[in-house]
Amino acid sequence: MSKSFNRADFESQRCSPGPEHGIGKPVLIICGEEDSVIIQNELMVDSSLALGGAGRMTFRTVAGGHDFPVSKSKQVVDIILEFWHPEERVAA
Repeated sequence: MSKSFNRADFESQRCSPGPEHGIGKPVLIICGEEDSVIIQNELMVDSSLALGGAGRMTFRTVAGGHDFPVSKSKQVVDIILEFWHPEERVAA
């Protein structure tokens, strides 16, 4: 069964400034496999450099192009909720 989330749940997931690179919490990056605007390999390298290493990041890809957040919205939301609450598997 899916858990209901309210605004407070989302507010609690905001990144707070960290001492090293401005991000104190893990970061989830989702990209489209066929995105011709944001290239997956470039995104991985650039974000790793900007955020202080790949160790604090989780990369996930979704089948689709640059519009994947709209065209694959349920899958994107499921990935986000699983990242925020890995102990609670999101129902398919």
